[in-house]
Amino acid sequence: MKKLIKITAVVGAIIVVLGIVCIVAGISKGGSNIVKEEIGKTFAKAKVKIEKNDTTGMTKLQNNSDTIDMLSVNNLRLDLSTASYDIEEWNKEQIGFSYDADIMEVYYLNEGDSLNVLIQYKKKWKKGERDVTVYLPRGKSYSNFNYSLSAGEADIENISAVYATINNDAGSTSIDSLQSASTDITVNMGELSIDNLSTDTMNTDISMGDLDIEGVINGAAKIVCSMGNAEMTLNDGTSAYNYQWDINMADLYVENCIDKSDFSSDGNKDNGAEKMISIECDMGSVEID
Repeated sequence: MKKLIKITAVVGAIIVVLGIVCIVAGISKGGSNIVKEEIGKTFAKAKVKIEKNDTTGMTKLQNNSDTIDMLSVNNLRLDLSTASYDIEEWNKEQIGFSYDADIMEVYYLNEGDSLNVLIQYKKKWKKGERDVTVYLPRGKSYSNFNYSLSAGEADIENISAVYATINNDAGSTSIDSLQSASTDITVNMGELSIDNLSTDTMNTDISMGDLDIEGVINGAAKIVCSMGNAEMTLNDGTSAYNYQWDINMADLYVENCIDKSDFSSDGNKDNGAEKMISIECDMGSVEID
């Protein structure tokens, strides 16, 4: 009975999504003016506006050439709003920024050895470049590194932390290197790729987005996906891990190990390894090479 309810809910969700896609496709191809007018009326009635983050207690950076000292910072949080970001390293002990001050604004809050940085656009949309560069001290490692992107895109050069939290909402994030003891990853409707990952433990939660990782898990990893997709390339080979899985209407492939496309499947594969990857997936796909 539970499966029937689940199937009905899933089919209903698919119908809604397909309906939205059809409307968008119709409009993009010069569809009915009536549909366009009705959608326009809906947005007008809703008075759609872009919400800004709460900056209570935070200090606004006055000039885009200003820097913030990082010598005593062990915990760094970056909250990034819609824009195009490059997060690079430089040979200074401060965090620096490059951006158009007429378009974007930076707020920060120092609390002991913690620094919170918020970057967002101003109240009204203006024409201009939304390109932002964030400069971090080269080679610095953090106790906690917390990164969040609401939309847009970001390229990150390097992250080194004991605990790393990566939250990618509707944007696209590319990380060249991430070294941590513990990594928590959330991907909603966006894309996240990590080229060089080394972590002891990893927890991932993928809703409708895509996750692409290459690297090594030194201990245990858990992959949870709803309608999202995960691709992993393990540099030490798939046989270096044991596997547990529970999938429903999903695809699971582990090179030379597991190949499942069943309506419902659960099980485990013991390779006599010391490391473990567990997988829970509904309507998504997981591929591990």
